[in-house]
Amino acid sequence: MPLHSRPRHPSLVVLLAALVSALFLTSASAASLLAIDYGTESFKASVVKPGIPFDVLLTKEGKRKAPSIVTFRGEERLVGGEAQSLATRFPQDTLSSVKLLLAHPPSHAQSQLHSSLFSIPQTTTSRNSPALQSSKLSVPVEEALAYQFVYAKEMAEEQAKEPVREAVVTVPGWFADGERKAVVDAAEIAGLRVVGLVNDGSAAAVNYAMSRTFPPEPSYHLIYDLGSGSLRVTLVSLRSAMLPDPLSLAETPQLKNVTSIEVHGFGYDLEVGGYVFDRAVRDLLVEAFEQTTGKQLEGGKKVTDDKRAMAKLLREASRVKQVLSANTAAMARIEGLIDDLDFRTEITRSALESRASSLLPHLTDPIQRALDSASLPLSSVESVILVGGSSRVPFVQQAVADKVGEEKIAKNVNADEAAVLGAALYGAGITRGFRTKDIRVRDLVPFGIDVAYGAERKEGADSRIITTHLFPPNSATSSKKTLTLRKTTDFSLDFSYASSPSSPSAPSGYLFSTHLKGISAATANLTAEQLVNATVKVGVEVDASGLVRVGKAELVLREVEEEEEEAKKEGVTDKLKGLFNKFSSGKNATASSSSSSAAAEETAASKEELTDDEKRQLDEMIRRSQLPPAKIRLAVETSKGVTGMGSEEKMELKKRLRDAKTALTRKRAHEEARNVLESYVYRVRDLLSHNEAFVAASVESERKAVKEAMERTAEWLWDEGEGAETKVLKEKKRDLECVSSQRFSWTINKLTRFARARARRKLVKHILSRSTEASERPAAVSSLRDQLSKSSSFLSTARADSAALAKSDPSAPQRFTGDELDSLDKLVRETQAWLDDAVKRQEKVKAYEDPAFKVVEVEKRAKEVERETAKLEKKKMPRRKKAVPAAAATVEEETEKEKEKAQESPKEEGGHKKDEL
Repeated sequence: MPLHSRPRHPSLVVLLAALVSALFLTSASAASLLAIDYGTESFKASVVKPGIPFDVLLTKEGKRKAPSIVTFRGEERLVGGEAQSLATRFPQDTLSSVKLLLAHPPSHAQSQLHSSLFSIPQTTTSRNSPALQSSKLSVPVEEALAYQFVYAKEMAEEQAKEPVREAVVTVPGWFADGERKAVVDAAEIAGLRVVGLVNDGSAAAVNYAMSRTFPPEPSYHLIYDLGSGSLRVTLVSLRSAMLPDPLSLAETPQLKNVTSIEVHGFGYDLEVGGYVFDRAVRDLLVEAFEQTTGKQLEGGKKVTDDKRAMAKLLREASRVKQVLSANTAAMARIEGLIDDLDFRTEITRSALESRASSLLPHLTDPIQRALDSASLPLSSVESVILVGGSSRVPFVQQAVADKVGEEKIAKNVNADEAAVLGAALYGAGITRGFRTKDIRVRDLVPFGIDVAYGAERKEGADSRIITTHLFPPNSATSSKKTLTLRKTTDFSLDFSYASSPSSPSAPSGYLFSTHLKGISAATANLTAEQLVNATVKVGVEVDASGLVRVGKAELVLREVEEEEEEAKKEGVTDKLKGLFNKFSSGKNATASSSSSSAAAEETAASKEELTDDEKRQLDEMIRRSQLPPAKIRLAVETSKGVTGMGSEEKMELKKRLRDAKTALTRKRAHEEARNVLESYVYRVRDLLSHNEAFVAASVESERKAVKEAMERTAEWLWDEGEGAETKVLKEKKRDLECVSSQRFSWTINKLTRFARARARRKLVKHILSRSTEASERPAAVSSLRDQLSKSSSFLSTARADSAALAKSDPSAPQRFTGDELDSLDKLVRETQAWLDDAVKRQEKVKAYEDPAFKVVEVEKRAKEVERETAKLEKKKMPRRKKAVPAAAATVEEETEKEKEKAQESPKEEGGHKKDEL
């Protein structure tokens, strides 16, 4: 085969290497994956791992979703159900629904909604990102979010029985670059690497496609997702096709059935959501209170000024809203709402719908915007899939039905769990470490992205900024573009979102800046002629998670020609040396230069000996050797923007998370030690008061000593136990266990030092042991007597059978040998003698004295007798040997003799002996 040709098929070594690499990557990526559907009011999680059922994880309270709440209590950070139980008691230290604040300024609609619901003040960090001010410290929203991610991570690790380090998180489709980066930063602080952010509408579409098949032609569906914070409408198409397997190593990959999901349009509204309905119900409750019970408040006090009261009203409003989804009226009840005043009133569904009537356009307009962005009529949509907890509100369902038609609304989707289960399947697909249904998603970014940079300034001209529309609205994710700019000095690129008149709530303004360095240094010594065609090429991408990323940047001084590429491969210096040696015969022209310029100088002396064509070739080679590089890699420095979190801040927040976890571990250890001590005190009290067996197994001095120690410990526990250290609580329990009476102390003084130490540790247990022995002893003795009786009966029967067999047929084999029966007989007699003696000794022992023998010893002897008896009982009768007739015996003897004779004189074929020729 010629050297320049390529093999048609890959070699076996290459295939094996690729296979081993693929297997290694598959096994590495098959580690557990966490999927989090983080919502404004609650979040759900699921873990993907081979061998574990594919389902939603349960919280510590056994629920399928956890409240999106963090409560700060000293050094502790409580999340989920624990935090929710404290929210109304400590509203100033409870951070709820921080998703509304991610990367949002105070003027943002979502920040305004948060302020109207919760009384905790909003502040900003040193990098101008949002934070919440608790009673003692300012908490960045990323930190509050990280605590909740840690909670989900712990749930997943408990289920997977291994560390979980990778996650996929759902985000609203309208989340911009800042919000998405905040989610990624929070996950990193929590110890998770985000393998992908998936829009919640796309995740719900994956869940919808999980158990369904589709035709090759696309079918269009609307995902109507009404959560607590906003409304998102996603227009998707689903279809099936036979596509090549991307993991196949074959030259012609095998085709497989693939379900493709493509997002065509997106609409959203930030003015409507479940919290807006909660706020409407809360306002109705406030009005009802002020008109009735609120009149009893003194000094002009208002319920709206009380943080705890407003937190209680908001919680009750959420409950009433859920009741009204299935009933036309609901009764609201709050005990001790304010100043020990109880509040009770009835809220009707009609009152809520009347208050929320202005929201009707906000519930339907996003549907039309999603259709318009894809230029698709409503008649082409096959179904509208309702997801999100707030989509159950009858007012919402009726509004959607009036817009799209009742027949298009899909009823067979789990509105609460569609997104988290879809996210789990999506994550399993992109990591390619799990065997799942192949579903491929093509999403979009609803906002346009612009880039601005300064134009090259000419002499006498003013500086100007050039703005380029880099990615138009609704660009597909994983899109890449290359910016080509004429630049000869270092410069910056400023990325921002394009303004959108059709979507007033679209993000606008600065995203981040990228500084390109190394251009000025590279062009400092170049001539104007060399810089004529100089350009800078910068790669920009919107990745699969919707994040804008800047890739490789190069300074391109000229296009590389084919001859130049060949010269670059072979080496210009080597060619110059070749020419020099060729035309310097007879001379010792061993060039030792290490650069092409040195070789050129050495060649100049021999230039007269070259032909004109060779001279032109040599000049061209020298010229090319002196040219600057065609491409120069540039340094790219990207600022994090106003919402990005630096590495130092992340390290600090990680340390705070570790400290909080340590504090929580200490608290739980303290609570456990206190509960153990308290339970032990109650148990000792019950033993002294209500356990007759315990009283019978002890003397008055022992009970008195135990009672006094118990009372001292109980008094200390009620007075000082709450603030005592964990170590002291454990010591108090040991002290109560180690109490000893005068009689008991005198008894154990006769023991060795080690035995005395062990005996003193267990006085209460020692007394309990006496009572336990007394209660269990009769049954143990009776069981041993029964076993001895059975074994004796077996021996008698076995000896009688053996004697009868020996008398009737002396040559017959016996089932048992005499030694076997004698050994068992000896064991039975010795055990019987020990038991009789032990029982006699026990009869002389009082109930409050240590027993003469332990039940465990009786059980041990009973098992030994039973085991030895069972061995003989299972033994089978040996078979009688068959008698061989005399004639047959003679034939066998002759045959054996012939075999021996043949072995003494072996022969080869043809009748010759072994060693004959």
